[in-house]
Amino acid sequence: MWAWLARPSGRGVKCVLRSGDGRALFVRHHYGKRHEWELPGGGAHRGEGNAQAARREAREELGADVAAWEDLGTIVGYWYGKDEELSVCAASWPGGAVRPDPVEIAAFAWFSLDAPPSPLGPTTTAALRVLRSDDA
Repeated sequence: MWAWLARPSGRGVKCVLRSGDGRALFVRHHYGKRHEWELPGGGAHRGEGNAQAARREAREELGADVAAWEDLGTIVGYWYGKDEELSVCAASWPGGAVRPDPVEIAAFAWFSLDAPPSPLGPTTTAALRVLRSDDA
């Protein structure tokens, strides 16, 4: 009831990290709907730009420091009880092993963006729409 009345809002990022063969990294978290696959990402801090947030999230969740991010677009929606502005940022995987945070990440795998894993979480479904509109 409180969320309906207060309509909390937030700003976040989804990270599209591409391997050399064009596949993207998807993750499953230890929290929330753990069976759903997501693109890595999370909330942006106050005053933090999209590229900065993507860099921080990739470092925190995956152990990868990726400096160069491309902002592909933003989608607005109502997910997980709040209004959110979700920016999709893309970068090439920097090489080396994925080092997932064991507290946050339950599983990770590389998939083609044309054949992502299933089921997808709603924010990742929205992020993929941004990617597809970018390709058009």
